[in-house]
Amino acid sequence: MRSLTMKKLGSACAVATVTVLIGGLGLAGCSGSETTSGGGDDVAVGEDAGTELTRENFFEELSAAQVEAGSARVTMDLGEAAGGVAMQGDVVIGESVEDTAMTATLETGDTGPGTVEMRLVDGVLYMNLGAMTEDRFAALDLQDEDDPVVQQFGSLTDSFDPARQLETLEGAVTGFEQAGAPEQLDGVEATPYSVSVDGAAIVENAGQDPSALGGAVPDELVYTFYVGPDNLPRRIVTDATAMSLTMDFSRWGEEVVVEKPADDEITTESPFGRAG
Repeated sequence: MRSLTMKKLGSACAVATVTVLIGGLGLAGCSGSETTSGGGDDVAVGEDAGTELTRENFFEELSAAQVEAGSARVTMDLGEAAGGVAMQGDVVIGESVEDTAMTATLETGDTGPGTVEMRLVDGVLYMNLGAMTEDRFAALDLQDEDDPVVQQFGSLTDSFDPARQLETLEGAVTGFEQAGAPEQLDGVEATPYSVSVDGAAIVENAGQDPSALGGAVPDELVYTFYVGPDNLPRRIVTDATAMSLTMDFSRWGEEVVVEKPADDEITTESPFGRAG
């Protein structure tokens, strides 16, 4: 089996990196079962939450609304600058890494291994990297702090923890304002909010050294969050020198089932090689 270089693994784990930057979206391991379901309850999707969003409560209110909804369909496009990285998947959103799950298909673009199927169950990220894993799933335990691959990415567990994401962004916000009139998205009137954040502060809050990234961290990132009356995001957009990101959210609260791959679908050989 061929070894996956850290550069290619970085492409395959682009979803984790992006969630650190935008915050509030929990993609984490589920608790205690090989099959996890979420959503499907009678939640007030689309209804007015009755809470005015401010700089002080913005991320807290969005996170709480997502946890209450319980699930969503997410699509992501990182644009041409990222070599065509794109993702589509469904998430079961919980309050911590113990009660959240994900299933997604990631197109890694020019620098990655191609199409990657990802499932996150019980804190383990399963990735089918096509020919690189002989069309089976390799397993990466995100809670194994001694794993050099997990260490290379500054603890992927933190990346998938909504509470940690919130902490990462809250101390980095430099500006906040409503950015125009509401727009019709996903069947609701979504209000745009412009949120400016200090790029270096985000990296530092995530436990990494900005200088180690060779100047790739912009001084400031500006995100536009399109938020429905229920405080659920319908779109997040940013356009930076190194990354153009569009994330769309839909199907809030619908039933999502995430299953661990069958034993014969999981390879016991690691394609990740050694970090460093």
